Amino acid sequence: MTMILGTFYWAGDMPDDDDVERAPKPVFSGDFGEQWQYMATEPVIQSLCDALRSCETVRDLHGPNPEDHGWYTYFTVDGWRWFLYLQWVPDGNHENCFEFEIRLCNNWWHQIIHRSVYNSRFRALGAAIANALATASEIENVAFNRRAA
Repeated sequence: MTMILGTFYWAGDMPDDDDVERAPKPVFSGDFGEQWQYMATEPVIQSLCDALRSCETVRDLHGPNPEDHGWYTYFTVDGWRWFLYLQWVPDGNHENCFEFEIRLCNNWWHQIIHRSVYNSRFRALGAAIANALATASEIENVAFNRRAA
């Protein structure tokens, strides 16, 4: 399966220890680290989803929804359904680094049969994501890594 992977830095506010302690219980987890990650990632995924919604090629974006170590959502570009997962990742002395993964929801057999169509739709997805990331004012230093898995 081919996917888009990437990282970026968030220029917005990040929660501190006091924010996590003051969070109403239970928000997401009783574990301090998981609660911090939930609180740090929520405004980032909201901003990314808002930017995606503003792209004219993106349709049917719902959510986002929290998961154990990040957030996810689904959306459609050019008639094909895609899955987006976002999580916080440690990066040395920076606590504002996030990683995203985007992949097609259809199975690998569908990708093989429709290879030429898949490649053009993958390019349309890449353009939509690049546009969304460029318009989100608090997202900086985006690095893409397309890979086949």
